Amino acid sequence: LGDAIRRHALDRAPLHSAIEARLFDIGRGLHADEATLAAYFGATEGSIFALGLAVAGVAATPQSDPIAKAAGRAYGTARALSRLPVLLDKGGFPLPENRLTEFGVTAEAFAERPPTRETRRAVQAVAAALRTSALRDLGEVRQDWRSLGDKALPVLLPLALTEPYFAAQHSNRDHMLARITELSPLGRLWRLWRAHRRRTV
Repeated sequence: LGDAIRRHALDRAPLHSAIEARLFDIGRGLHADEATLAAYFGATEGSIFALGLAVAGVAATPQSDPIAKAAGRAYGTARALSRLPVLLDKGGFPLPENRLTEFGVTAEAFAERPPTRETRRAVQAVAAALRTSALRDLGEVRQDWRSLGDKALPVLLPLALTEPYFAAQHSNRDHMLARITELSPLGRLWRLWRAHRRRTV
């Protein structure tokens, strides 16, 4: 990593932001609200996209950082909701507390095994709202990423998996707290290849 930073003259700030934001994962409970959760994904996944763009030689512009953060929010939401059982077991909940509270669900509810019907329904409703926000972020990236040039495409290709992850989560909605939502390895490769061929994310 140090070698990569030196070779590409990378700004260390995004890396530091990602590491600091990840401290939340060490058993810090629920995010306060959607804005806090969005900032978390922007600082974690978004920082990785920003570093990837820099490594690919994409010049920093006023558009590049917002695009990286929007990409991070979209992809981060998709991956986190797919991995809910693992993340919940570790104690870091990628869910907004204020929305769960509307359904009468607190962080303590996730300690129950198996989760109650009320908890499952609350998670399904909140996950649906998060997906809507993530798809809006994805739409922004799709609209703006070409302003960064051709070099940005390989870095942003993982976004092509966002909608397939959400579709798989919908199919798995009754078991989101018990079973990781996966895409087949071959399916992931095919979608990335197709996106690359079509020059879209």
